[in-house]
Amino acid sequence: MEAKRQKSNSIPTGVGSGTGKSFQIVLIATFTGFCSFYGPQPLLPTFAAEFGVSATMSAWMLTLPFICLAVGPILVGTVLQHSSAQRVLAVACLILAIALLGFANSEDFKWLMIFRALQSLMFPVIFTSAVTYCSRAGDAGSQQTRIAIYITATIVGGFSGRLISGFLGDALGWQAPFVLFACLALVSAVAVWYSVANIPLDGNVLRLKSVFKLTRKTDIRAGLAFVFITFFTFAGTLNVIPFRLVSLDSTISSSVISLVYVGYAVGIFIPLVINSFIQRIGGEVRAIGIGFGLLLTGLAGLAIPSVNIMFVVFLILSAGMFTIHATVSGFLNKLNAENASLVNGAYISNYYSAAAIGSIIPVWVVNQFGWAPYVVAQFLFALTAARYLMRLNSITSTES
Repeated sequence: MEAKRQKSNSIPTGVGSGTGKSFQIVLIATFTGFCSFYGPQPLLPTFAAEFGVSATMSAWMLTLPFICLAVGPILVGTVLQHSSAQRVLAVACLILAIALLGFANSEDFKWLMIFRALQSLMFPVIFTSAVTYCSRAGDAGSQQTRIAIYITATIVGGFSGRLISGFLGDALGWQAPFVLFACLALVSAVAVWYSVANIPLDGNVLRLKSVFKLTRKTDIRAGLAFVFITFFTFAGTLNVIPFRLVSLDSTISSSVISLVYVGYAVGIFIPLVINSFIQRIGGEVRAIGIGFGLLLTGLAGLAIPSVNIMFVVFLILSAGMFTIHATVSGFLNKLNAENASLVNGAYISNYYSAAAIGSIIPVWVVNQFGWAPYVVAQFLFALTAARYLMRLNSITSTES
């Protein structure tokens, strides 16, 4: 009897060390979710023209899901405590497929946004249950590798979603990529429900009270403030670049706009080499400083009125932001190892809060005041992060 009990509590069949069939299916669902998340971005000028709305209004297609992800760790965590990652993920993928089909068949902007809002509600559910599954579906020794593979899938999904939308939208109309994503989401839902091993969720629920208590610590406040400011400027650039390219070349296609986001793919490689990079240059703060320098260089480069230069500028911006992101998250965990789960939850909420605000305000600034004032404002705002970087440096210097 005891042998049977031990066997039933072992790693489910198909999961193994984390490279089995279940894990691969969850990665496909993650990929599909991120494709759907970022798919509208290169098509924002198309939506504005098609439905006769302003650039600021069309930008809400990215702002809505960012808002949902900002509150996701707090709200979704409670729901997930009463189910399993497999079931939650399957149902969320099914609802996402329905919302994507509704989105693709919308003839009025109001219904377009209603279906986008439904998609947005599913994204934190899909990503939270997927990363939970990936972290637990296998032996402890391979956990770090599984999480790294999951992160790679999110970046590849975000990059691919933009690329697919741009090219497929040009060839078959803006509806086509979302029909494709709906089919992928439906296949994911069926595959997860029938072929993924069932793993119950556990762990502590992130609460606002705990987050506010955590932010009393100087290092946490400095780190979160630094990431908020830098990601605000980066997220804003992601949304305004399509409109800037159209203003520079009115004949530019959605497929060419999507190619600008090729620089985003640098995020696949930076997390893989960040640890050795930190060791070579002498610490996390120096790595963060280099990332910050690259981000500032990219923001300054936005002032150059050239479509071709935008490709290079976005690569520099992405390299800077991913260096910051890959370093700060681990650095804060290192400084607060006893509260790792709480730090991660607060970091994710802060990160996506910056993205939510940063995805809408910069577009409004460009519409109201023009490109040059926007670039100056973004650069000056980014510079304010320097004080928090110096604070992090002083904290590490004191501790050493």
